[in-house]
Amino acid sequence: MYLRLLLSFLLLVSVDAQAVTLYADTTDLSAGHPPHLTCNHTYNPLVSWWLNGEIALSAQVNGGECMNSPTDPDYLADCTCATSVHTCTLKYLSWSNVGDQWACSIGDIKSNNLTLTLPAPKSVTLYADATDVSAGHSPHLTCHHDKYPIASWWHNGEIALSAKVNGGDCLNIPTNPVYLTDCTCTYTVHTCTLSNLNRSNVGDQWACCIIEWDGTVIKSNILTLTAPKSVNLSADTTDVSAGHSPHLTCQHENYPIVSWWLNGEMAMSAQLNGTDCLNIPTNPAYLTDCMCTNTAHTCTLKHLSRSNVGDQWACSISDQDGTVIKSNILTLTLPAAHLVTLHADTTDVLAGHSPHLTCHHHYTHNVSWWLHGEIALSAQVNGGDCLNTSTNPDYLADCTCSYTVHTCTLKNLNISNVGDQWACSIKASDGAVIKSNILTLELPELPRRNSTRKAVIAGSVGGAVGGLILIVVMVIICKRRKHYIPIGGDVQGRSRYQR
Repeated sequence: MYLRLLLSFLLLVSVDAQAVTLYADTTDLSAGHPPHLTCNHTYNPLVSWWLNGEIALSAQVNGGECMNSPTDPDYLADCTCATSVHTCTLKYLSWSNVGDQWACSIGDIKSNNLTLTLPAPKSVTLYADATDVSAGHSPHLTCHHDKYPIASWWHNGEIALSAKVNGGDCLNIPTNPVYLTDCTCTYTVHTCTLSNLNRSNVGDQWACCIIEWDGTVIKSNILTLTAPKSVNLSADTTDVSAGHSPHLTCQHENYPIVSWWLNGEMAMSAQLNGTDCLNIPTNPAYLTDCMCTNTAHTCTLKHLSRSNVGDQWACSISDQDGTVIKSNILTLTLPAAHLVTLHADTTDVLAGHSPHLTCHHHYTHNVSWWLHGEIALSAQVNGGDCLNTSTNPDYLADCTCSYTVHTCTLKNLNISNVGDQWACSIKASDGAVIKSNILTLELPELPRRNSTRKAVIAGSVGGAVGGLILIVVMVIICKRRKHYIPIGGDVQGRSRYQR
């Protein structure tokens, strides 16, 4: 029994020792390079290569060389031999080889099978950092692909350049193509920069491609060069009486230099200089606080007055061929006179509470309060507070400020304040004072209940007087009847009317 176990163990060790394994760096026919096969085995000078169940090559170690039979087999090339490793490279493959099965063996012991495959079609993708021929810099093209040493660049359907990885360099044919420059190569990425473009290149179509081993051309998507992008000018206001200086913003594609235009003439050129803005001239009329970035230039208009109404502002960029691309035009305006309105919760000096005044106006920092045509208080927004300069502090208290509403409360009023006239005002950018309506303090009529009481009392007195008069009249009539003697009557007859 022990002898049987020992023999089984020795047989297992022998089989493991004779294991043969076949590897490949790829089985993909479209990998961009020939598959390299490696047959690992235990010490054996003779290895057979099998294709689809048939021996395609026998390779034997012969000193330091490899003796192959046949000497020029189909598909196999560059075969090497060692005592434990044999290698071969597959050549001349095409789509017809999809499904071929390769193996190796020593004696009667075969390796695993490797099957040649064709994965999903390889993708080739072309990108560009810009397709605008006036983008301010040359478009940079990047061709992403699977591992291929050679990529071709196509311009309007024709090959413009073939670029091949050559060690760490890029071998380009032709060496100086039109438009293409600074081309680089790797096995998965080829890049080129487009140079010397102008408006005539609008509509040009660029692509890249790789070529399969069977000659199939796999092209990328197409990128089309486009016309210049627009330049847009905006402002937070164009009203010269807005109460603050208009802020202009010029938005554009990536351009370091922008020009500002006033009434068709260049007022200033602003160039991005690192993180600063280099302005020429350095102190132009009307423009101040100018800033620059790659996509936006800004300036603030200063020292404006009513004489600037109608001024036209624009900004522009310059194309690579010198073409000036202007923005829309913004025109400074003077809208209808700003409305300033004064309200009060009461104008009654005997209302039982202090009148509360509210001045509504357009956006401004400063408001003046007026009493009888004289400024009583100037109130200015100061952060979240109200900075008040009082020239006549009587009557005004608890004043508050915002950019559109100022309020104050009238205090210490009495009958002597009846007829006081209050107003508020703002000042336009050109100094013009815009006043509100006028509110006049009043003493209203007596309450209605006193009038009713007077009417009731008057009615009562009138009724009493009327009653007394009626009584007097009745007394007089009775007295006259008592002494009445009819005409033609005698003494006896008279006695009939006497008691």
